[in-house]
Amino acid sequence: MKVIHAQAQDLPDEVTLQMIVSIAEVVDDLQCHDALSFFVNLWINRLSESVPSQMCDELVQWIFVASVFGLDEKFKQATRVAIMRSTGPIDILGLPMRLDIVDKIEQQRQNLLEDLIAQLNAVLDNLCSDRSCRVLACRFMTLGALTQQMKNTNLHSPRPARPFRNQSLSSALEAVRHFDSPSLYLPSEDISHYSFDQFDSSFQGSKEDVWVLQKDPLSSSRRKKKDRGLFEAEDDEQLNKTPKRLTVHCCRLQAHLEPVIDLLEAKVFTLDIGGP
Repeated sequence: MKVIHAQAQDLPDEVTLQMIVSIAEVVDDLQCHDALSFFVNLWINRLSESVPSQMCDELVQWIFVASVFGLDEKFKQATRVAIMRSTGPIDILGLPMRLDIVDKIEQQRQNLLEDLIAQLNAVLDNLCSDRSCRVLACRFMTLGALTQQMKNTNLHSPRPARPFRNQSLSSALEAVRHFDSPSLYLPSEDISHYSFDQFDSSFQGSKEDVWVLQKDPLSSSRRKKKDRGLFEAEDDEQLNKTPKRLTVHCCRLQAHLEPVIDLLEAKVFTLDIGGP
């Protein structure tokens, strides 16, 4: 009110975020943005508080202040955090915030979570085909690892759907970022940098590793007879033969998931729900 009545000399040099929120409520009610915008920008630049990186009351207050005073960069920064961290429609704390802002944040959260689920299921479909890898044991292992970890994090069955209550995009992406598959070792006669002697006591694989000690019995290239039944075993000598060397297989689950994570994070970074 001192600004409106030309008493700017009595204004404080610094104010708190709570005070700016209170000023924003008055400005929004009286529609006197032009009279206060200069001073508000000065105060905000001197604030010790920055836009939070977590969902909290201060984040909602920043969204409100930025929307009232047209602070584009602060508005984008705060709404992106809300889209990433919220688990449902944000609580506006009784502030006179525009409802379209709340709706757009929630809509973007749901859109991105739906996109993530679709992308993960596309990876599952890809792992079911030989497009991902020609080694059947690798596809089985990677497909199983992804399915189990999606189920453990409630991203698989039943398939999550809108409105994704109590699910934030950040927690879902963090879970996917930690999905992993065991290292796979296959029989090999090739003595290379990635070959290991399984009888060498100096070589110890992780307890989570998968060691395939026999070549794929379902591979057509290994079949001696074209008319052999699917479940008919090969001769005992071939099945019981233990390879002398194992080669680490280069495929890993994260190689399929990193593009998904990068795509979603890029979408969040470029999000713009409209001007404040």
